[in-house]
Amino acid sequence: MSSPSSVHTPPAPETAGAVVNAVSTVCERSFFALVEPPGPRQRQAVAGGNRWYEATVAFDGPLAGRFCIVLPPDLAHELFAAFLGCDEAQPAGESALHDVLGELANMACGRWLTLIDGAACFTLAHPSVRSVDEANMAGATLLAVNEQPLIVSLEVAGRP
Repeated sequence: MSSPSSVHTPPAPETAGAVVNAVSTVCERSFFALVEPPGPRQRQAVAGGNRWYEATVAFDGPLAGRFCIVLPPDLAHELFAAFLGCDEAQPAGESALHDVLGELANMACGRWLTLIDGAACFTLAHPSVRSVDEANMAGATLLAVNEQPLIVSLEVAGRP
């Protein structure tokens, strides 16, 4: 949330591990992707001025904020094909691709919220997906998914 009353804070150390766990679990189980710690190749890709997809889910409950995943188009298309079980060579329509990337963010956010407070009730907004020209790493976590960069950022108004 980006209103003046919200506070942008990086996740507490105990939730940073939960973010990585949530994204890894969703990518591995639902998108059949290999998730590893990032290396120089992923860091270089983020530094380059490439096009990216940004999928964001706002959440509200005991914590309120936004969960955001940023990934390059090649990885987006790869995850799309794996999730839907279709041929990677067959191009995905932009609307369908946005739906799948929104679902990735939605599933990862839900998993993260369950990990940090499984007894609480949260409301998740409809995911928002857009193309961006730059990947912002400020306060974000970088992962290697199928050897490509995936950035996860979290904006929360309170801590668990």
